[in-house]
Amino acid sequence: MTGLDMFINQLPMNLRLEISEEIHRDNFNKFDLFNKIGGRNFLAWVASKLRPRFSAENMYMYQKGDNIDQFYFGIKGILCFVIPE
Repeated sequence: MTGLDMFINQLPMNLRLEISEEIHRDNFNKFDLFNKIGGRNFLAWVASKLRPRFSAENMYMYQKGDNIDQFYFGIKGILCFVIPE
């Protein structure tokens, strides 16, 4: 956990949600999904869960047998799904 995360976690919940929503507003606008579901509270909650992750070329997000308990939004670059034979 970074110093910024620790600072934000000490703020009141409403303020944390507003900050998270503002930080990720541009990303929400890139995905039609967010325009069609939930209200402001839902988007603020989702925003509070987002964390940046940078991946290099030929990296796998998931591999066969992984427990998938999170999801990713591709903001830049190319993502591929590979179906094993």
